[in-house]
Amino acid sequence: MFNPNEFLIERVLRAHMFDFDGRRRWTASQITDPVLECAGETVFSTDALGSNIMAFERSKNATFTCNNALMNIPMLADQIGSEVETATEQKKQIFTCFEFIEVNADGATATLTHTPYEEVSGVPFKYIDKVDGNGATEATYELGTAAESNFSVKGSTVTLPTGAGLKAGDRLAVRYKFETATGASIENIADHHSEYGEFMIEVLAYSPCDTATKCALNIIFPNSKPDNNVSLTLTNELSHPLSVSAMPRYCDTNKKLFRIEMLSE
Repeated sequence: MFNPNEFLIERVLRAHMFDFDGRRRWTASQITDPVLECAGETVFSTDALGSNIMAFERSKNATFTCNNALMNIPMLADQIGSEVETATEQKKQIFTCFEFIEVNADGATATLTHTPYEEVSGVPFKYIDKVDGNGATEATYELGTAAESNFSVKGSTVTLPTGAGLKAGDRLAVRYKFETATGASIENIADHHSEYGEFMIEVLAYSPCDTATKCALNIIFPNSKPDNNVSLTLTNELSHPLSVSAMPRYCDTNKKLFRIEMLSE
């Protein structure tokens, strides 16, 4: 028999954020360290000797915190008040490329991976460096029309200065922008912040009296907001932190912070 009074928690399956009209903004499915915290403030009235007479409860709140084992780009976009912009053939994006390339066998040209995007007409990028094996700059060349001292660019081909003394295999470093119909981007804009929405946590549980039967616990924050503060350690040990605060809808009669739905599967 389903017992809604006690549960064994196996794990949090997923966490989702929705707009109030039901559109899903993101899902996190690699949840670790999940904590549902319910807190508040207690203020006491005291007598002349400092003895507590009565307790008044206020500032009730609830917060869910966790880490996602993988970097979740839609979740990060939501945390910083952005959206994921996906490049398409109809809506291409401008991306940035930094690369090391080698002088071609002709000793006069080098080939870029992409065709540079000209932010200013006729100016795909202004500088290219000759570097050593460690990437340290040995010489810098500038875009221009003097063939002996300047380089030029046509498509993805760089024609190098004739007076630079470069030879096949010499290493060059270059940064440029290119237009693409693939990939995606997010932007962190100073006056854009995370938006309110409905937050849902899916929990896999079992009844201690019937461990063969799975139970689903859904924890719903009807009105919530992700915390803007997020620190990402950009290593192979990355863990993407999340904190979501539940808030009552101020003008509603029911000042609900969250709801837990319990269902036997």
